[in-house]
Amino acid sequence: MILGTSNPGTVRTSFGGVARNVAAALGWISELPVDLITAVGDDLIGSEAVSSLKHIGLPTGNVIRKPGFRTATYVAVHGQDGDMHVAVVDTSLYDSGPFFSVLRNGSVLRDSRYAIVDANLQVAELKLVAEQCLRYGVELMYEPTSVPKSTRMVRTGCLNAVSWMFPNEAEVVEMATAAAGRRVRSPHEGAEVLLNMGVSRVVITRGSKGADLCRKTEPRYIHFPAVKVERVVNTTGAGDVLAAGVVHAIATGRSDIDAMKFATHAASRSLLSHEAAPKSILSKL
Repeated sequence: MILGTSNPGTVRTSFGGVARNVAAALGWISELPVDLITAVGDDLIGSEAVSSLKHIGLPTGNVIRKPGFRTATYVAVHGQDGDMHVAVVDTSLYDSGPFFSVLRNGSVLRDSRYAIVDANLQVAELKLVAEQCLRYGVELMYEPTSVPKSTRMVRTGCLNAVSWMFPNEAEVVEMATAAAGRRVRSPHEGAEVLLNMGVSRVVITRGSKGADLCRKTEPRYIHFPAVKVERVVNTTGAGDVLAAGVVHAIATGRSDIDAMKFATHAASRSLLSHEAAPKSILSKL
């Protein structure tokens, strides 16, 4: 890429976002009933996003429309190897705390078995979700989203509510540094800090190197190598598919280790598509 000028390339547009990708992947992989709580602006992209959810069969009853706001948008630049070089995200919509109206009465979580939240929620919203999961016995899973946002769950003071989290190497170090109040040097040291703070399992995603499951029971650290694929087309959303794969596997009675084996396989297959959660691939797992 040459800075300061336009660069020739291929541009593709699709709907995504952590919550949408996880929900869609769960819908393709599993027969579990899935509900999606998200927010869109009162713009064309928002209208099209809601239509796309209906098209793939996801419920839209808890999609919040926020007048005067732009729908969250993410632009990523990928190299020829499929890996992301840089990305820009506009999530100012979420800064308004749009989810309190749906989350406050607890009816959405009360009858749920699992809840997956990402760090696009504000700290107060994440705290509300964590407290309700503890109250109703819901297994809470956390997607840190990005390094700058990852510490939001730490700041809730409710890490003991988190059953699974799925940070990459940079995110786990950032979260652990915030939790410990000192500089954490390595991902495994970071996982140890978070486990000691109450998190049950930390899955460190490592891109082409696979993923590490870190937990309180022995063996405490288990590495799952990446499953080789013919050609990497797009890496965006692979971590979201991994999280969806874990939910499906544990919901169907598999152990932590078997859940990770299934999830890493699902994530690797998603690399073969330009879509973040490809139905054509995931529905065949």
